[in-house]
Amino acid sequence: MPNPVTRLQRALRLCGRIMVASVVVVVVASAAARLFVSERTRTLPANTAELIIATLDPRESLDWVMRGRLSWWDASFDMFRERPWTGVGLGRVPRLMTTYGGGKERENTHNIYLQMFAETGVPGGVAFLALVAGLCAALARRLTSAPTPYARAIALGGLIGVVGFLLTML
Repeated sequence: MPNPVTRLQRALRLCGRIMVASVVVVVVASAAARLFVSERTRTLPANTAELIIATLDPRESLDWVMRGRLSWWDASFDMFRERPWTGVGLGRVPRLMTTYGGGKERENTHNIYLQMFAETGVPGGVAFLALVAGLCAALARRLTSAPTPYARAIALGGLIGVVGFLLTML
C-alpha cells in the first residue's frame, strides 16, 4: 500500500502539471490571437469571444486588462488602513468606493481577500483565511486518508475546485 504522503505528492504534481498546461494554452492562444485578430476587433470587441481574445492580447495595457480594478484595490486598501480593526462594515465597500477614490461606479473590489479585510478588518480577514485554510486542509487530509479511489477522486476534485475558486477571487 502506497504511503499517504506519496498520494498527496502525486496529486499536487498533477495539479501543477494542469496549471502549467493551462498557462501554455493561454500563451499560445494569445500569440495566435495577436496574429489573426484585427485592430478594430481588438479595441472594440463585439461579443464575449472577442472580449476574451482582447483580454489575452499581450499588446493591451495593464490598465485596460484590469478594467478599473487597480483603483478599486487602492480604495479598498485605504478603507482597511483607515479602520484596520473593525473594517468599514459588511457590504459597505461598494457604497464607499467613490468616497475613497475608486471611480464613479459603486463596485466591489473584485478581490475577495482585500474586500474581506476592508469590510471586517483584521479579525474578520484572518477568520476568513483560517476558514479557507481549514477547508483546504480537510480536503487534503481526506485525499490522503480516503479508503477508496472514488473517495480520493472526490476529495481531489473538491480541493482543485476550492483552489481554483480561490484563485479566481484574486
